Amino acid sequence: MWIHHLTHIENLGSILEKGLKPRNELNQNEFRNTANDEIVNKRGKYQSNNDNNKIKNLNNYIPFHINELHKKYRIPYNYAVCKKEGNKNMIILSCKTENLLFKEIVYQLYHPVSNYKCEYITNNEEKFIKKFKKEERKLKNEYNFDYSNQRVKEFLMSEILVKGILYLDNKWKIYVYSDEIKNKIKNCIVNKKIDVIVNSSIFS
Repeated sequence: MWIHHLTHIENLGSILEKGLKPRNELNQNEFRNTANDEIVNKRGKYQSNNDNNKIKNLNNYIPFHINELHKKYRIPYNYAVCKKEGNKNMIILSCKTENLLFKEIVYQLYHPVSNYKCEYITNNEEKFIKKFKKEERKLKNEYNFDYSNQRVKEFLMSEILVKGILYLDNKWKIYVYSDEIKNKIKNCIVNKKIDVIVNSSIFS
């Protein structure tokens, strides 16, 4: 499964040097923050209802969204942040979950702090995909996948949460808004051999 993390272009240098980190492992002066403070606080207070494997504080994880959802429908969070910060200032870091070996991965249907959230699934992508497809069909049947419907919006913001620091290598892709941005960052990634792809449509 391809997943992605949206971040400000100013954060790329630090990510390439020190890795992509969970929020709780970042110093305030270490990154350009684009998240909503209220949501960040809610994520910090999160506690799961699963007694077998409790998860506390989502800020200990790196949040990713699902490429397939963004390609088919567009993800509300991505739209809101790109509109606020400017398309040319945002980049999308993308990789396959199969490349995240030996990492704790949490699959969450619906936004984790949503009223609609389902029980999360840990390190079982096959089980998650079955639930994911079933829920997508249900939303199509019940709401015609109407983007203005709140439940649909929360589903589009389903998350893949990864614990630990991730170091970018040639298995990653970086999506940017324009050739200008691609040229701007190409010197930073030359030793990493990371593909930089221009795709303005996914930022709108």
